[in-house]
Amino acid sequence: MKTPPLLIVADRGVIKTFMANGQQPGSVPQLADTIRIDEAHQKYQDIYTDQAGSFAKRGTGHVGNSTAERMHLDTEKQTRIIRLIGEHLTELLDLHRPKKWGFAAPSDINGAILSHLSQAWTNAIEVNLTKDLTKESPTHLRDHFLAARGAA
Repeated sequence: MKTPPLLIVADRGVIKTFMANGQQPGSVPQLADTIRIDEAHQKYQDIYTDQAGSFAKRGTGHVGNSTAERMHLDTEKQTRIIRLIGEHLTELLDLHRPKKWGFAAPSDINGAILSHLSQAWTNAIEVNLTKDLTKESPTHLRDHFLAARGAA
């Protein structure tokens, strides 16, 4: 069995593109590109440094934020990161133009990322894994995709 010719693995902080060499059974995919999503690694206080939107604490003279405000910003940050990953995937797919491809991302973001792709690219997915494989070696990555193809 062969892996799809293009494999893309992603999590909130990185997108890795692998190309299958020659499509020979047992060949190990080679890393072609790595894109880092810098915003995913930044802390809240590194991004938002001003006092805008803060609520005054009574009696202390200091400023505090409501927990609901932070949750909204965290959700917005995650939405932006997912959209950014979807845009990068579209650029990669338009560049390589594979007939079939494989994708892996953690289950909590997999569907959200794919929702940012065109119907043509989602239809071309041969294997979609709901796992975080960004830290796997190319050999283990190949094994995950082959196992999923064998189970299908």
